[in-house]
Amino acid sequence: MNNASDNETVTQHTNNNKHVVHIKPKFEDCNMTTTGLLLSGVVDNNNADETEWRRDWQPDLKCCPWKVLQADHYVYLVKANFLHDSYQFLITDLNHFWYESITHSEFLNRLQELNPNLEAPTTKILDHIKTNLEKNSSDNLSISKEESKSRLHLWINSDLAGFPFCWQMIGESAHEEMVSENTTIPLLMMVSELYRRQKALLRIIFEKDKEIENYKAQGCKLTKKNIATVPFDETVFEHSMVFSQEFEDNVKLLGTTAFESSGQELYQNIMTKYTWLHRCTKTEPGSANDDDSKVTVKSEETIQSTCLSGPSWTHRLPPSLSQQLEVSLPHQNPQNTPTKSPFSSASTSPQITEKVSIFDKHVTMNKA
Repeated sequence: MNNASDNETVTQHTNNNKHVVHIKPKFEDCNMTTTGLLLSGVVDNNNADETEWRRDWQPDLKCCPWKVLQADHYVYLVKANFLHDSYQFLITDLNHFWYESITHSEFLNRLQELNPNLEAPTTKILDHIKTNLEKNSSDNLSISKEESKSRLHLWINSDLAGFPFCWQMIGESAHEEMVSENTTIPLLMMVSELYRRQKALLRIIFEKDKEIENYKAQGCKLTKKNIATVPFDETVFEHSMVFSQEFEDNVKLLGTTAFESSGQELYQNIMTKYTWLHRCTKTEPGSANDDDSKVTVKSEETIQSTCLSGPSWTHRLPPSLSQQLEVSLPHQNPQNTPTKSPFSSASTSPQITEKVSIFDKHVTMNKA
């Protein structure tokens, strides 16, 4: 240990009658610190893990951006996730939400009912339906709603390979949790991200003004006077935006321009990152952990960071429950993905019942 290099400091002390040697790196000739190196390594590892995850990840409906759909003189927002033999579909008129998830067998039955003489690969038909939705042509689309608003019918009438084609999407009233996951939470995150970007742009503008003033102080002059600008004033800018005609016109559009191409890209980026941060950790079949069904349930923040669709804001744990709790869960095959979020299905699962009682800040877990 005495041969340590100049870039290391060696400290020695005894701990429990044992001779312990600690080697600490020195960074006297470097701008980086030990903490900086550690954080850099964590960031690099996280980026590598996320890149690897993105290669294998398949986007779900929550990550599909909203698009504007005009039909029968009404404006709707619609999003759909098309797979190779099925699809999911969500549509709203900003007052009601309707949802449909159709399986392959249901798709074939409806296709036979609506187009009995049509024979074509399932993927080609799904691509045709998707194209008509994206085309957003009022000539091909029509929408009808039941009087109770509990069901919506979207009709597509077009030509497929020169033959008449008809398709009907049947949306049932969407659950409140689906509305929150696909609309409320993503929009709040979009507003927050746009505000963060605005502050970053303002900082850049102020730095540019300082740079211009420095050039002027050195005697630099513009060759074209028509490109001269005045120093940026944030208060004047905010005032001019609020009282501009463009501001009034944008309010009249009820936010439908939020999901133009740039808005769709922002929505998709945010929800992809959200899914990565809230992904579920699955156990590979046949691994050493396959027989161990114990899961440690920590605070609410830990739960939200380990599951794709975490608990809704109306089911947050009180502070008295934000501590480490150990729960034995029944063994599940990781290849069988549940149809519902673990948080929404746990309360009705016949395999496990959890009762939580709060008295004098004590937590009791009674497991069935």
